[in-house]
Amino acid sequence: SPESSSINSKNEGIEFHQGKIFFGENYLASSGVYTSKPTKIVNEQFILLCVRAPVGKVNFLNRKICIGRGLSGVRGLGKINKDYLYYLLKTYESYFNKEATGTTFKAIGKDTILDTIIPLPPIEEQQRIVEKLNSILPLIDEYGKEEDELVALSQNFPEEIKKSVLQSAMQGKLTKQ
Repeated sequence: SPESSSINSKNEGIEFHQGKIFFGENYLASSGVYTSKPTKIVNEQFILLCVRAPVGKVNFLNRKICIGRGLSGVRGLGKINKDYLYYLLKTYESYFNKEATGTTFKAIGKDTILDTIIPLPPIEEQQRIVEKLNSILPLIDEYGKEEDELVALSQNFPEEIKKSVLQSAMQGKLTKQ
């Protein structure tokens, strides 16, 4: 990480990120923190991988930044679709968590990342996989939201029925029927 004396919020230097606090759904948000003495610099070619508490979260980059100890920049060598690598790394989150060590907080090191086996189909197949994921992931997200709503409804249903019956009784709307 850069020296703490070089860290500022005055837009002096290059944007700095230490952990996943500014991770978005897919893209990294601005931190508002900068360093005038950058150490590790990554750009749009890299995918950010959180290597310390929490381990395994990933985000795309759309600009050049400086990263600290809690992050690693990952990129493919040779013919690898960046979106394919992103989705693949997302599936490795539980693996990275199992490999993490530490007492104060869990972390993975460079060797864990480098020793990770990456299945690499031909570039055309990588593209087909990415296209399929891009088409079905929004449906999966929508299904998840609908499922959450259904669970909430089913949990609240007995209590809502009691309230409705009690209100009808108080208003004299209940009959023998």
